[in-house]
Amino acid sequence: MATKNCTTEKLAVIPDKSGAAKVTGMVMIGNITYCVKNNASGTSYLYKYDDCEVADYTTETISNCTSYGLAFSPSTKKVYIAAQGKKILSKGVDAATPSTITVNESEVKALTYYGDNKFILMANGLSSGKYLCFMTGTFSGGLFHKQNTFYVYNTGYSTVKDIYYNGTNGLFIVTNNTDNLKNKVLRVSMETPYGSGTYNGSSIYAVDDILNIDFSSAVYSQCVVESMALDKYGRIVLVCNAVNLSGSAGDAFFRVTNQTYDKKHYTEFRCTMETGITVPNAKPGSLTAKVTNLSGMAMNGNTAYFVKNSSAINKSALYIYTNYKDQDSGTSYELSGDGISYGMLFYNNYVFIAYSNQIRQFYTRNTGTNQIGSLRRTYPLSGYTIQALTLFEDGLFLALDTKSAADPTRLHFRILNCKVGTTASEVGDFYVDCDEDCRLQDIHYNKNHGLFIATNDLDYSTCKNRILRVDLTYLNKMRLNGEAIDGVEVPVASRWNVNFSTTIYSQCNIESLFISDSGELLTCCNVGKQEGQTSGLATDGVMKVTNFSFRTDGRGILVNVAKLLDIPNYGSAKVPGALAINGRKAYCYITNTSTNKETYLVYTDDYRTGAFEPVKIKLTNKGHCNGAAYYKNTLYSCDYIRSDKYDVGIFELDNPYSDINNKMEEVSTEKDALYGAITYYKDGKFLLVNYNAPSTYGINIRIDMGSFSKDGSGIHSYQCENSNYLTIDNTLIDETYDAGVLQDVHYEPGIGLFIGGYVSKPAPTSANPDKREPLHYMMRVDIDDYLNNDISQYMTPTEIYLLRYDNGDFETESPVISEYGELLVAGNKAADVLARTTQTIFTHEM
Repeated sequence: MATKNCTTEKLAVIPDKSGAAKVTGMVMIGNITYCVKNNASGTSYLYKYDDCEVADYTTETISNCTSYGLAFSPSTKKVYIAAQGKKILSKGVDAATPSTITVNESEVKALTYYGDNKFILMANGLSSGKYLCFMTGTFSGGLFHKQNTFYVYNTGYSTVKDIYYNGTNGLFIVTNNTDNLKNKVLRVSMETPYGSGTYNGSSIYAVDDILNIDFSSAVYSQCVVESMALDKYGRIVLVCNAVNLSGSAGDAFFRVTNQTYDKKHYTEFRCTMETGITVPNAKPGSLTAKVTNLSGMAMNGNTAYFVKNSSAINKSALYIYTNYKDQDSGTSYELSGDGISYGMLFYNNYVFIAYSNQIRQFYTRNTGTNQIGSLRRTYPLSGYTIQALTLFEDGLFLALDTKSAADPTRLHFRILNCKVGTTASEVGDFYVDCDEDCRLQDIHYNKNHGLFIATNDLDYSTCKNRILRVDLTYLNKMRLNGEAIDGVEVPVASRWNVNFSTTIYSQCNIESLFISDSGELLTCCNVGKQEGQTSGLATDGVMKVTNFSFRTDGRGILVNVAKLLDIPNYGSAKVPGALAINGRKAYCYITNTSTNKETYLVYTDDYRTGAFEPVKIKLTNKGHCNGAAYYKNTLYSCDYIRSDKYDVGIFELDNPYSDINNKMEEVSTEKDALYGAITYYKDGKFLLVNYNAPSTYGINIRIDMGSFSKDGSGIHSYQCENSNYLTIDNTLIDETYDAGVLQDVHYEPGIGLFIGGYVSKPAPTSANPDKREPLHYMMRVDIDDYLNNDISQYMTPTEIYLLRYDNGDFETESPVISEYGELLVAGNKAADVLARTTQTIFTHEM
């Protein structure tokens, strides 16, 4: 157990309101921070800060509520308040009136979001001395539904104030003692057992770290830490009840300055589905019982292959549909030999099916005495078993090893050579950390898009499924360079949530998946219907994801963007060129792309419900604004004259929404660089993209990292600390497209650098008469490991999104990430709009 003494810095104060002098809890959603204070008459006030470093806030009244703590669910967009009595109040961030959730087991001392719509509650009435009791469960129907109980041995002080959970680092417990200046935060990884490991029949965990957070008696007579959260940078932010020595209340947010934690992240896709063909429970050949357990799927063009099992007779059957969209095109066949299958692939006119400790090769055509379903060859596996199989490349298969009991979240993949001889020889292996224990079902590899892993909840009765995508580009590069693939760690790039209606299905588990030749994501599911339900799949069958598809001639996930609000024109300025946000406030520059030297700034207080209005500021000395960033109440932008590409200005505008008479201050003029994109990075540093540097298709990018400072005359200037080139592999361009254009960049802490642009279509020629649509893209690059090193090297985007607007052509101009994890994009062409991706969420685990 490690102990660390923490230093802090004070952020925004939290004034009292109507006698509410005691702050009890906080949550953070991106930059937005909520906290709650109580008064003596049982009324609470919910405070909202767009930025807890800035004093501006709004409040909402929560009547008949003495609060103990807060939690926030990113999936429901609701704040949950632990209240006096066995109840929790649930309130949408835009809703006026909270609803009540009853907790029958105990009064709730504190609560926190756990993940996947689950919460952790501290059960005050069930805790005993040094053993703190916690319950996990869900909220529905006005009730808390407990799923599990666990305990933590309290090595901290006497009073527990609140709890906070982070998927990477575990459970944080905020405590303090009686002198009101000494506080401890206990971190519990929920991996280290205490003592015998059980208490009252449930798991008990030991504290892994203790953070001492003590305040100065020379400043405060009281400073009690009441709650905490991790911000986007992994720094601890505290909310404290404080009293200055003068006797005045000094409640405030504080930030720990010498301790940070990692926050894992992923791209989350929320899928909508439609039903396809069903795979019936048949008794093909001489089988004496129906095959009812669908376990695998493979495709060859429009032909689909399925394998189903019967545990009653230890047999499997093969289904072949010559058209996966036509129910009448299917036939079933008995597979020779005993055994239960665990996934399949199609290769060289055969299906290869995993059977635990061997791979079997079956005929899919009648050839002489060999009938469909008869065995051609068996490949025994030596010393291990597998539970999923997919084709990697010619003669090479990827096999998912049976899950390790020591660490069920660490997946082991083997690369097998089944092309030569009669054994499956291993030529490499790698690991994937999936972060959660789940029921592994199948895998599918696509050369353009990577490895997909189908999983569902450990409880078969649920309808919750997840598909994990793993980018194997780096691993493939190692193989091409002749490097050995020996235990390489490969991270998950994105997660696809596929949840089916529990009203229709008693279970709907994804068993296998495939990307069709037309870019559709197809899944096959084992289905159980609720009594009396006739909608949905009638039995086991195919479900297709309807709101995403994949580029078939290269990398890229096709996602839809939908309009949030129009961006108006002003004067001759008609092109939205740069976007920045602070909470729900949004700022956009409208620019004239000719030499008229005219740019306007427009803004809205709420990009979801408001409209863009002009700030009465007009840039007349520059004509093209192509980048913007917001940092600490200041708006920064890049602006230049297109006819004189070396006359570049960087501007800052203090508090642009509060005073329409503010003037834009030019803080830096560069003569040797064409800065066309800007984003805030971290630690006071910005990233600027130099357009004047050599650029091929917008993928060889010079990035200057530096900060703003004042010279002796008080004029700001940009001090470049180092310049690096980011060379991204050519994943978008082929010979049928012209050169691309980089438009803007945005850095989101922990998630990466977003690079937006487009690749234009060429004029038709006799050799290429087809009309090709331009590709308007957004790349996400995991750039943190590269910025402080030499990044003049091959680098692959973690994700590429090809944007499709619902009202015609859409030209990507500028990206940002909202506090809800949505990708917001300013764009033009058919219309000048602020749009958002409809089902793509960029998530920090809470």
